[in-house]
Amino acid sequence: MPDQEKSEPTHVPPPQPLAATVRRALEDPQLRENIRISMRVAGGGPGQSYLLDVRAAGDGTAHAEMTAARPERQARAERASISNEAFLALLRRIVDSGMLDAPSAQPRFVPDTLVGVLEVAHNGSVQRLYFAADEEQARTQGALPAPEIARAADAVYALGAQLLGRRSVKP
Repeated sequence: MPDQEKSEPTHVPPPQPLAATVRRALEDPQLRENIRISMRVAGGGPGQSYLLDVRAAGDGTAHAEMTAARPERQARAERASISNEAFLALLRRIVDSGMLDAPSAQPRFVPDTLVGVLEVAHNGSVQRLYFAADEEQARTQGALPAPEIARAADAVYALGAQLLGRRSVKP
């Protein structure tokens, strides 16, 4: 067999932590296209069910849906979209909230708690944070969300309200 020259191994840089990638995406529109922000809040006892699902992506796609036991609390944004400027503003609020540096853990909640799941993702890398979404339930359980989670959630609630044409979508 003839001698073949072996190529020198190439150095593959380690993947950037998600927080660093998202911060860089504030200045890099191409990087921003692959960022996804979502929040799902669900729970409630019988007759008090509530579901809020809000998603936005750097490619301009968005989704918002709210269903609840009370008919006046139901809405859905069909074929929603988000402008680059609006997504950039949301992303900046997420970065400024500090949630990307918060520890991720799945806390325990009592049954019927409205539980929020806030996610920021980029190409398979995900920061997922759980929180008690109803302030009264959170206070009763001694599980008030950390300030950085509350600030990030407020940014997504605001987007959800805007997409659904509501003043507020908070539980």
